[in-house]
Amino acid sequence: MANQRVGRQNMKIIVSLLHDCDFEYFYLVDSAENVEQLGNFLTSKGLRMQVLLEVGAEGGRAGIRTAEQLQGVLAELSQWKEVIVLSGVEVYEGVCQNESIIRALLQRPVRRIKELLLEV
Repeated sequence: MANQRVGRQNMKIIVSLLHDCDFEYFYLVDSAENVEQLGNFLTSKGLRMQVLLEVGAEGGRAGIRTAEQLQGVLAELSQWKEVIVLSGVEVYEGVCQNESIIRALLQRPVRRIKELLLEV
């Protein structure tokens, strides 16, 4: 299951499910503030969680849309390596109107991942 849960109560619900060995959860993150909240919560519980970067489309309601947002999220993630594991990227294209817009949306995270791999 992959989803972004905002707020302490929602985080508690997910944490209760993490004790089930057959349940795999990927928390979606699209802001530095959300990463910080999750990091503080997980630290207080002594837990680790996998996250996916949520890449958003123009006109969508959520997701990272700018290079500045991405840099902020990545910088915040680097502060929480003990409790947050960056496991991949999630893209929702349902708000895109045509194939060329979908292709452009999908090319953004691929391009950035290649850049990140070159930095390693």
